[in-house]
This record gives sequence, structure tokens and C-alpha cells, in this order.
Amino acid sequence: MGYRAAKMLHRLLDAKDKDETANPNQVLKHARVMVPPTQVFERQSTDYQALKDTYVIQAMHFIRHNACKGIKVDQVLSYVGISRSNMEARFKAERGHSIHQEIHNSKLKRACNLLGNTELPIVEIAELCGYPSLQYMYTVFKKNLDQTPKEYREASISTAD
Repeated sequence: MGYRAAKMLHRLLDAKDKDETANPNQVLKHARVMVPPTQVFERQSTDYQALKDTYVIQAMHFIRHNACKGIKVDQVLSYVGISRSNMEARFKAERGHSIHQEIHNSKLKRACNLLGNTELPIVEIAELCGYPSLQYMYTVFKKNLDQTPKEYREASISTAD
């Protein structure tokens, strides 16, 4: 879509350079070109809930950018700069679960996204998502999604067809 728009704009500008009196509608045979989307991509910003607590917002930002680097709750607390009990209470009130669970959810979501949208080997996805081992990632998937990463990938491929 962007390529097509750029090509149309180039033709318009090129015609204008050649003839100052050129009518844009004559240069572009169709003033409006509708190109339907082939796919909708969820942006990371789509996933953010409306949060009110500035400390929780800071923690969420840190977690989203670092969860797959193997961070722990203590690192989130250091980044935000408040006590564990205070942060856990705020987080529970805003998000409904613990900081640890948010880190876990973030890693699992990224793994699911990579499994469903790439052909990367599962062992590489485990590494990219910060799981200490492939076996641990399998355990997490079985516990949370009741299927293995391989089964998840196969299911997401069959639903895409």
C-alpha cells in the first residue's frame, strides 16, 4: 500500500515539474484508491490497559522492554524505586496479579507470538524469550496453555489457513 501511494505521488510531482498547470486529477486517473488490508498487526501499545498509578506504569514499561532478558521482580523494584510491599499492593490493585505474574505473562505472550508468526526453531524462541531451558518453556506451556509449544505452533498454523 505504501509503495503504491509513493508511486502515485511521484507521478503527480513529476507531472507538476513538467507542466505547472497540470491538474492532479488528470495525472492520477483515480483520485481515490482503496487498498484493503491483507492482515492486521497488533501493536504493543494496543495491549496497554488504561493505568492510573504512575509507579505501575513505570513498572509495566520496564517489564515490557525487559521481561525476555530474564529480569526478576527485584530489578523492577529497583527501576521504579519503591518498596516491594508498596509496589506489589499497587500492582495487584491495578493489574489484578503480581509483578512476577506480569513478567511471566509477557514472556509467554512473546513466545506465542513468535511461534505463531515465525518459523524460528522452538529452542531459539525459548532463548529469545528468556526461558532458562527448552524443557522449562515446555513446562510453562503445558501448565498455562495445556499444550506444548509445538502443539501451539501447529494449532496457530491450522487456524491461519
